[in-house]
Order: sequence, then C-alpha cells, then structure tokens
Amino acid sequence: MSDMPKLDCESPHVKRFVALVNQLREPTNPDTYAGCQVSPKYLKVVILPKKGLGLGHFFACIDRLTGDVLLAVSDSSIAKGVRGNIFDDDNGRSALDDHGNIRHF
Repeated sequence: MSDMPKLDCESPHVKRFVALVNQLREPTNPDTYAGCQVSPKYLKVVILPKKGLGLGHFFACIDRLTGDVLLAVSDSSIAKGVRGNIFDDDNGRSALDDHGNIRHF
C-alpha cells in the first residue's frame, strides 16, 4: 500500500464525499459548507461559514492512504474507530447520519 499515491482534495472520491456532506447538511445548516484541507497524514474535512470571516471547525478526516473516514474530536485529535470509507460503494455515506454529521459509536 505504500506505493499507492496519497489522496488529495482534488481526488474524485474525496470530492464526492465532501459534496455528500454538503448535500446532507444544507437543509439544517444553510450558512455553512464543508471544505477540504491537506495535512501530512489526513485530509481534514472542515465546516466553514458561507459569508463573513471565520476559521470554521475540524469536522472529520480522511486517511490519505486508505480512504478511511474518522471523527474529529478537536482541532488536533481524532476519535478511535473508522466510521466509513470513501472507496466503499456508498462513497462513505455510512460514516454520516441523515443530517451530514459523522456518526458516533
């Protein structure tokens, strides 16, 4: 697996997952949107304000080698346990609840 290229924010599976988060969150969170930021090991899915200034918050991360979706518990840590995978047939939908939030165990 080490010879596989690392995922980035422009990868089709990542774009589909972020679009899915936005689609599910839009009805209950119309003033925010999900975006992607690159870090060495993970792609951070962040929730950002549509208008005005704001840093947003760390929402979830995607392992850049495996595509595993993990829950963010703070700006610098993630919860144990894989919530889903962007390479699954559902493109990581199983990691999300009906409102686009990452599922808790």
